[in-house]
Amino acid sequence: MKKPILGIIIAIACGAVMLAGAVFLASSPLRTSWSNKFISRGDDCLNQKKYVSAIVEYKKAELLAPSGDIKQKISFARESQTDVYKLENFYRENNNIVQLEIFNQVRNVPNSSYDMVSLSKLLIEQNEPQLAIEAAKTATEMDKEYRDAWLYLGISNLAAAKQVELSGDNYKAYADKGKVALQKAKLLDPSYAVTSDILKQL
Repeated sequence: MKKPILGIIIAIACGAVMLAGAVFLASSPLRTSWSNKFISRGDDCLNQKKYVSAIVEYKKAELLAPSGDIKQKISFARESQTDVYKLENFYRENNNIVQLEIFNQVRNVPNSSYDMVSLSKLLIEQNEPQLAIEAAKTATEMDKEYRDAWLYLGISNLAAAKQVELSGDNYKAYADKGKVALQKAKLLDPSYAVTSDILKQL
């Protein structure tokens, strides 16, 4: 008596698996369409440097239709939190000329550390704090005793921590680097009120 019942249970289970497989295959175009929507939303977030939101959207897309391209996008979003130059490939693929020109500005050989500090200040005003960091970093490399280079390295790191959507560890890393740079600026010129005021706020 038990054997026929067992056979019926197995048959029902096999039927359920086959039905689930058929539904999965039939829903493939729909899943791909949804996945593409999530990818598009992730790309929009990445363009705005909303890294955490971009990763969330890409992961949704990956659940629906896994692919190497999505994995690469997730990698871009993760790595770009600490290395903004990783975004260059993404901007190139999306033909984002405006962003690529800003990258070129930062990469250009500067005339002076003063010019790079001016560029850093401009990039902060344009809501590009990660690239402002790179400009200020170049200024500190050109003149290690230039107070404003360290000041703007500090300010741009703090701006990145405040304005860019980052994971917790990366937020802390930017905030810590900003404080270290500001302390260096204060050492170079202890009487400069701007540096002292920012450090007090921290």
